[in-house]
Amino acid sequence: MPFNGNNIFEPGKSNLRFSHRNEMAAPGYYKVSFDGKQIVAEATATARTGMFRFTFNGNANPQIFIGNAGEIQVVSNKVLHASNANAVINFNQGYTDKKEVKGGWLFTFSKAQAGATIITLQLSKSSVGYPGAQHNINQETGSLSFDEIRAKINREWAKLLSIVDITDDNEQNKRVFYTALYHSLLLPWVADDADGSYRGTDGKVYQKTGQNQYEAFSPWDTFRSLHPLLTLLYPQKQQDVILSMLDVYKQSGHLPTESMTGNHAVPIIVDSYLKGIVGFDKDFAYKAMKKDLVDGPFVQSDMEVYHQMAYVPFTRPESVTRTVEYAYDDWALSQFADKVMNDKPTYQLLSSRGFNYRNLLNKDELFMLPRNGDEFKLQPGTSGYKEGDKWVYSYFVPQNGKDLINMTGGNEQFAARLNSALRNNVILFDNETVFHLPYLFNQAGKPRLTQKWVRDIMLNRFKATPGGLPGNDDLGSTSSWYVFSSLGIYPVCPGNPLYAIGAPLFKSVTLHLPNGKKFIIDSNNSSAKNNYVQALHVNGKAWQQLALTHSVLVNGGAMTFDMGKAPGNWPTDKDPIELSATQKNTAFSIASYSVDKKMQCLTSRL
Repeated sequence: MPFNGNNIFEPGKSNLRFSHRNEMAAPGYYKVSFDGKQIVAEATATARTGMFRFTFNGNANPQIFIGNAGEIQVVSNKVLHASNANAVINFNQGYTDKKEVKGGWLFTFSKAQAGATIITLQLSKSSVGYPGAQHNINQETGSLSFDEIRAKINREWAKLLSIVDITDDNEQNKRVFYTALYHSLLLPWVADDADGSYRGTDGKVYQKTGQNQYEAFSPWDTFRSLHPLLTLLYPQKQQDVILSMLDVYKQSGHLPTESMTGNHAVPIIVDSYLKGIVGFDKDFAYKAMKKDLVDGPFVQSDMEVYHQMAYVPFTRPESVTRTVEYAYDDWALSQFADKVMNDKPTYQLLSSRGFNYRNLLNKDELFMLPRNGDEFKLQPGTSGYKEGDKWVYSYFVPQNGKDLINMTGGNEQFAARLNSALRNNVILFDNETVFHLPYLFNQAGKPRLTQKWVRDIMLNRFKATPGGLPGNDDLGSTSSWYVFSSLGIYPVCPGNPLYAIGAPLFKSVTLHLPNGKKFIIDSNNSSAKNNYVQALHVNGKAWQQLALTHSVLVNGGAMTFDMGKAPGNWPTDKDPIELSATQKNTAFSIASYSVDKKMQCLTSRL
């Protein structure tokens, strides 16, 4: 933090005032002016290093506070070693005084004899040690000036973002899109030093396996939309991510799960492989995935009881969430066992477990409810759920939407109930757990409702302003949902190499795919009010399905939507059975139902 030494610095009390009007942000760059532009702070970053430039104008006395750094070792008056994360800090000029204060250190610098005083600060960290952090600085920034680094990073980001080229008159929507694409590329982050070394989860030092070694995984957040987006647009990064996940397994005995529920590194790996990312040992990957779902010992303490009872009882925390997510992961691995490994016994075991969500459906309430034996908790609140409730998790069956629809009364009842819950804000679109919900209307034969809700969410819940996301981005997950949805497609079930078709946002989008091919998505009669698909052509031929294969996209070509203000009759086939394991309609129906917004309950009569 820069500070004017003409004032007394008091840790926890001193501050710098600024207005958001004096902020500027772009990919790889940030700038803010403090105290009437007396101090200006700028920041830029490479993959492994960061650089600050502090400009002290007028009679400002240059000081910099460094906090949360742990123990600081002075190598010279230009070089510091901080024990927190083995961080190394390089100043462009030596400090003249240092003072330990509460929470850190305050460094004072000489004021320029004429004009502004400019202090630059280069920093990096290393899981291996201080030499690695210093090497990162030497390799990635070295003697380059702040402006040279900023220009270099600007070119790199422009190249990454230009993989998608948009033609549209709405500048706000384009700004939201490219911000979302930028957010989608921030995490996972590079973990290895510039020499390729990194410290593994077992504390030992290793060399990177792929082009980059990655860390900061949270599969629960990212399996739904982020990794499918990387698979489509940035497959080299996605392959490196998988190699890094497999390295975590080598070092710890388990694939990464972080602090959330499920074993969602499994669908990430399965989905990637089935979409053509095969640059890793499939036998080793299968062994790693089977250990966490079949063979054990398991990282989750409730996995054995899940196998015994075919659900997690409510005597265990988050029992509903864990049951439905375990069932989905089982299904995902069953696809790998069948289509990649030709392991029929494991396929049969896991595909059967993929239906375990059925064991929590209460036939009277038609909700997935916490259960223990014959007892269900009818009013559980959020007990039994992870970041959700009975409304949210009663719809988490991405592998088998048709079966879910059948169990809750068929197409008409399912669509009306979900539509009512969304309309009355009983279910809010504010978290990863509901990303797939708007696309479930497709599987109920109501594509007009998918189109309505996807467009409504994109146009009204995302803004080109600070706080313009409908909830936490969670490692780019919400942003990647927007990127997919604005293209008119969404990976509703990772592990099934298909995309559900929604409604595009822009007049024309060109995907410059890494394999050198292009896929163009055009939208005739596109406008903010034309929410409904009237017709769709793929590679010049009428497309009468609600799903599109991944192979169609990566082989290059074009799809053209015709849009209109009123719901159309497209497509002729409104039963996308390929999106579900179950492919037949229900043999029963619900005679009546109602949703009470205030009580958030469902009344049904079979």
